[in-house]
Amino acid sequence: MALYKVFVVTADTMAEMGKIAHSLGNRHLPAQFQDGKMLLQYDERIEEILKSAHIEYKLDEVSLEVAFRDIDSDHIH
Repeated sequence: MALYKVFVVTADTMAEMGKIAHSLGNRHLPAQFQDGKMLLQYDERIEEILKSAHIEYKLDEVSLEVAFRDIDSDHIH
């Protein structure tokens, strides 16, 4: 298993979860969920979004059983 640099994002309340979903949801990011935490593959642009939305996160290196995969999406907004 490979190590991945990830953002680890958690929500303590429904309001925090809504803020996270609203800030990140339309970006169609590949994410994984482990033990109530959302893992996002590290990307400088995503870090800017997290910071500007005042979403708490930590950086970590984790071993994943399944690699992150890009979302294959052809839809238009």
